[in-house]
Amino acid sequence: MIGPTTVVSLLIISVAFSIYYFLRSRHIERMARIDKGLTDKDPVARRMFMEIKLGMLATGVGLGLFTAYFLQHLLPMSDVLYPALMLMFGGIALVLSYFVSNRLDQQ
Repeated sequence: MIGPTTVVSLLIISVAFSIYYFLRSRHIERMARIDKGLTDKDPVARRMFMEIKLGMLATGVGLGLFTAYFLQHLLPMSDVLYPALMLMFGGIALVLSYFVSNRLDQQ
């Protein structure tokens, strides 16, 4: 059986790799834009989109926890329910934030 220490360790490692590859790909994209002579978008607008994305992610994770709490008390299920619903609602929130940021970018 996998213990909580293993799960937390794997979670921390996966978050660290995700952050690393996000920063690396952003750097490569910026270097390619500089090589082509393109200017970057307004940094304030980019920051606004990041805040929308993080806010929607936090809301989705919170909604997943809230849903898991009530489902746990209504239907006795295993402890897998909490991380599964957190990831599912967090992913849905990130997909929705993509559409929201695209709509705001067009305006």
